[in-house]
Amino acid sequence: ESVAIQHYIQQNGITQIYPLTQVEIPAKADLTVIPFGLEFRLMNVTQPLTYGMDVPLILTFADGSERTLRLTVQNPDNE
Repeated sequence: ESVAIQHYIQQNGITQIYPLTQVEIPAKADLTVIPFGLEFRLMNVTQPLTYGMDVPLILTFADGSERTLRLTVQNPDNE
């Protein structure tokens, strides 16, 4: 399992997807991840994701430290 980071930009009615290898977050800043903006896409998922399930996401920072977030699978119809 892995995560792809993608940035969606819409121009002239066309959506372009730009893959990213990293995201720079200044100290004490917020990062907003939204569909069709900045998005983390789960790749090579080995089991079905179900509503309410917790999924760990490990962030690795430039200094080598890590932080694990627990993300909850939501219903895509409840935006």
